[in-house]
Amino acid sequence: MKPLLARRRLEQVAAHLARGEALPPLLSGWIGLAILKRLQDADSNLDQLLGLRSRQGGRLGACSQQPARDQALRELAGEAGTVKDRATALHMRVIAHRSGADDPELAEIARRYGDPPLSLRQLQRVIGGRTEAARLIADDGNLASDMSSRPMTAPWQHQPDRSIAS
Repeated sequence: MKPLLARRRLEQVAAHLARGEALPPLLSGWIGLAILKRLQDADSNLDQLLGLRSRQGGRLGACSQQPARDQALRELAGEAGTVKDRATALHMRVIAHRSGADDPELAEIARRYGDPPLSLRQLQRVIGGRTEAARLIADDGNLASDMSSRPMTAPWQHQPDRSIAS
């Protein structure tokens, strides 16, 4: 599970518990299994068991500011013109800002979320919404599309696929 998706699930768990509601089966199975694994192995890491942190590099952490930064950059780029044109214009602003030009909007984004990418190609992906962070923001907190496609099962309930031809 991707850390940003795990964060969304954990936020849903917190919201249900704050309202005094029972957890839906998917969320209760997910969090219950992680807690059981943690209790069985004292050396395990609950953040990793929940999917909030990955052992692999290159993935967004659950507390990453990158999705918010990318959203702010998309808003700054506007909606007029093609993705390439908007990314090119933003790229020129980023280069000028990094060279010392006064750009209060970019300065605020850099202060709040970290420096924007310098790569034109990466800015095109950000503006075009072709990043994992953008996909999760576009879901607007609705995990139904991700959750419905894969039912939650405990490892001991897994049935191997027998349809492989021999």
